[in-house]
Amino acid sequence: MDRSPMEKNEKTNLLLETIRQAGKEIGIEITDTATGGGSDASITSDLGIATVDGLGPIGGNAHSEEEYLEIPSLTERALLLATVIQKLSKMT
Repeated sequence: MDRSPMEKNEKTNLLLETIRQAGKEIGIEITDTATGGGSDASITSDLGIATVDGLGPIGGNAHSEEEYLEIPSLTERALLLATVIQKLSKMT
């Protein structure tokens, strides 16, 4: 692999705080977890762009034949994303 690790920067920390606030408003606790993966998020992070990875549905066994997602999490994650977008649109 020729990707840098996903490094947090000040912009990413501010975005994460916005996501945490949105989660709190709708009753979802947002935690920050490092996974050691090699996602495309490392590319934008390397450019200094606020970047998070993992806002999608809850699931497990990523990138395997046993990968799954919890269907009820689709609704709550869509609401989380909409709330984050709403908050970000008020910041500009």
